[in-house]
Amino acid sequence: MPRHRVRLEDRKRSVRACEACRLSRKRCDSRLPCSSCSRKGIGATCVYGDRAKQSPPNRIGSSRDREGLPIHHEARSEDAPQPLLAQNPRMLLTAKGEKVYVGKTAAISMLQFLRNVLRRYAGPSTFTESRRSNSMLEATLRSASHRPTDFVDNLDLSERTELIHYYKVASNGFLNLLTDDILSQLNSETIATPEFEDTSLKDDITAAYLVIAIGAHCRGNGDKDVKTSSNYFAEAQRLGFQDMLLNPSLSMVRNFILMAFYMFCACRRNTGLLYLGVASRAATILGLHLPELNATLPADIRTARVQIWKSLRVLDLITNSILGRPSGTQDIQPEAQEARGKTELLPHTSMTLDAMFESCSIVEVIAQKITRDGTLDIPTTEEFLQKLRGWAQGLPPTLRQLLTRENDGCVEDNHQQAAIGNIHVACNYYFGVMLATRQFLISEAITWLQQKQANQNEGQSFAPSSSASKAQELARVCTDSATYLVQMCHDAGISDFLLGNMCILQAWVFAAGLILGLSLLRPPEITSSEAHFYFSSSQNVLKRIAKLSPQAQRYAEILSDFSRAIEGYHRQLQKDSSSNNVLLERILRPTPPNESGNNTTGLPSPIISHMGYSPTEEGDHPSIDLLDGMLMHEPSAIALSLQNTDDFGFNILWDDYMSTTEPQEASFNGNFEQSSWRLNDLTTNLYEEGSGS
Repeated sequence: MPRHRVRLEDRKRSVRACEACRLSRKRCDSRLPCSSCSRKGIGATCVYGDRAKQSPPNRIGSSRDREGLPIHHEARSEDAPQPLLAQNPRMLLTAKGEKVYVGKTAAISMLQFLRNVLRRYAGPSTFTESRRSNSMLEATLRSASHRPTDFVDNLDLSERTELIHYYKVASNGFLNLLTDDILSQLNSETIATPEFEDTSLKDDITAAYLVIAIGAHCRGNGDKDVKTSSNYFAEAQRLGFQDMLLNPSLSMVRNFILMAFYMFCACRRNTGLLYLGVASRAATILGLHLPELNATLPADIRTARVQIWKSLRVLDLITNSILGRPSGTQDIQPEAQEARGKTELLPHTSMTLDAMFESCSIVEVIAQKITRDGTLDIPTTEEFLQKLRGWAQGLPPTLRQLLTRENDGCVEDNHQQAAIGNIHVACNYYFGVMLATRQFLISEAITWLQQKQANQNEGQSFAPSSSASKAQELARVCTDSATYLVQMCHDAGISDFLLGNMCILQAWVFAAGLILGLSLLRPPEITSSEAHFYFSSSQNVLKRIAKLSPQAQRYAEILSDFSRAIEGYHRQLQKDSSSNNVLLERILRPTPPNESGNNTTGLPSPIISHMGYSPTEEGDHPSIDLLDGMLMHEPSAIALSLQNTDDFGFNILWDDYMSTTEPQEASFNGNFEQSSWRLNDLTTNLYEEGSGS
């Protein structure tokens, strides 16, 4: 006698299996990703085909809890985001065909994850099928093939002074290796390069050449600066490798940090990390990671050791966190750190470096936790956010000020240097927040995409359960942090603060652009209007600095392809929604403009994309022009209010930005509604005339 059919809610096995488990005939727990794919390291490719069985509507509520379907429940929504697709580490090819490692926390790994998501839910596109998706950009160094045989220092005093200024601006917040007195001394007279008997003099001149090379690379005034940068770096490299590796010293650590920073500016990230590796091992040999060893040393040497170690650790942590790699420097226990005294009395470069040193340690712990566990639960995420908030609230007022143009549009050197330092400090904070919370944004976006594909929300708005409020809040925090980061950098570009080469900032902007693009995949009713504007603005910032940086150019191209893929996905949703309407027939359809741009019907064109502007040629974003107008305001209109901070301390810089966008946004929406009203009114009149005739 056959046994009775087991009800779905009483089954011990899942009613559906992912494609990988189905093909291999393995038991699947129906989660996303399932445990089998997670163990194999292919969680990002864990998908469920259309042949998966759907539960009846009257049983789906009781069976989901056992099947692990992508919904939030009260009992587990406080522990971890559901569903969660974690990014996997990758191996990318260099220009020489060698494979290099990129960790799961890197923006490049998230990029590949987003490509898989768009391919799954929107079909193939230029964004998903990029031929360069498995390669890592490594620019060709001019100095490698054009090494000067007879180097001549032919720069005058004013030229060297300007290049030193560009170095100080580009490195503020990352490096504090040379004091102003040392730079002035090196710049007091023409630098000669005889065969040095004094090793310290040779090391100082090597540092001076590296500073000039970095400054010329960041200024980038045509081929002259390119040649100057490559020649001075080649000479510094020659001097540095003569016998520097034989005798570890403070000067050696300092010069290798400078060579690493030059490599980052030259889009040679792997080479730069190699130089940092040499510097970190030499620093460990010298005991720079142990502050208690400095107590018996003279004050100037003690200060130099502390500043060199902090510069090394900051640059090491930031660059490795961007690529998802473990750091090469050892953390210092908080009780072992030296007291800084009154922060307000320190130079601005020291304040920015100290702030970055502290925030980088928090970001490092976040990255290590994600790398080890693959995910962060809600309590752990909130704990990290509170740590970052406490750090932000402890910043000195000087680092929380908005610095603007001076002298009728001319940027004062000190103001530009301080502004870039403040921006670097804030960007690292926002990057840490995005790193801790982006999994919740991923979870929210993927849930909606799956529901859309399964037609579970057909004709309904996206309304997650109240139990997922914490996860929704963290997803919103992720989007807001990306918005603030891009917003700040965009306004810095308008104020002419940004240099032609911003090797670290461009990676932060790219990561924020991916976050904003992902947020646009969510339903329109929960997507903020600012996300549309600043997703386009992130591309604008990268294009601004792409003239001197091939890496920024690559980032801008990727975000442009991502933008077109998002637009295509939303157009497909609109098409599917209109084709499913069996109760309404559209009488008149507007004809798109011809090649000359004229509308052959005489009707106003209603073609407006989901991004809030009419489709235009590639790279032409009307929202960017609107944004430029919004942000060209007086400094007094965007004064800081240090007391007004939100729950996670976001408003540490540029608090009043969001309020300044509302009038423009309302005007823009008003134009949109007016154009739609004109089209509907004209269509109604034509229909009535046709009926009357």
